[in-house]
Amino acid sequence: QVHASPSGTFVQACVLHYTLFGRMPRKTDAIRDNMSSLWREARRMQPNTHPRNPFPTRSEAEYLYRVVERVVKEGHLPSSLILFQNGEAAPDGSDDDNVSDRS
Repeated sequence: QVHASPSGTFVQACVLHYTLFGRMPRKTDAIRDNMSSLWREARRMQPNTHPRNPFPTRSEAEYLYRVVERVVKEGHLPSSLILFQNGEAAPDGSDDDNVSDRS
């Protein structure tokens, strides 16, 4: 079985919220100092036999939020995804688009 990490779950939740409501979740609801509080009532994040993945930090959640926002609102496609869709690999395996310097 494949289970999303807490960071992947956060991204999925932001995309799902945008899909259902046509807007991103409010930052004050989605991004918190204690990000683990978002999972407080989750039944189970990962199988008991798997090592626990860490919850995203506030700064990681802010970064992920901006990435989702760019993709769902602006239709941005990272160059690494475009290369992947064309059957090519990004030269160094990373995305050369820097989201952190954009608001």
